[in-house]
Amino acid sequence: MWLVYSWSVLMLLGTAVTDWGVFGSVGPVLLNLCPLWLGLCAIGHGLTGWGMRSRAFLWLAGVHGSAALVITQLGSWQYVATGVIISGSLLVLAQLRWDMRPPINYALLSARQRAFNRQQQALRDAHLSI
Repeated sequence: MWLVYSWSVLMLLGTAVTDWGVFGSVGPVLLNLCPLWLGLCAIGHGLTGWGMRSRAFLWLAGVHGSAALVITQLGSWQYVATGVIISGSLLVLAQLRWDMRPPINYALLSARQRAFNRQQQALRDAHLSI
């Protein structure tokens, strides 16, 4: 739950700062929207990597963090580059098998939910062997 709340706070914070910059005509905020969002995603991916013990998310945190530091050097292309980085990382996570943990067997899950978890793990394992 803390991970979902963390992402929610990060995205609400980013939206609030973005709205402040746009509606308040705050130039420094508008000039740094790309580093802002890449930085927030880097923090979120870092927390996800730590919480899920996933090297893939930690690697994405590094990519987003590095990009946030140099993205302003691209001038007007920084918005396109930011979109490519953020959407590309989501595409990579969606298409490739990353270091997921095994299925959850919490006592709070019903037998049906545990069976679904095992079924999904079996599908992932079968997909990997293809």
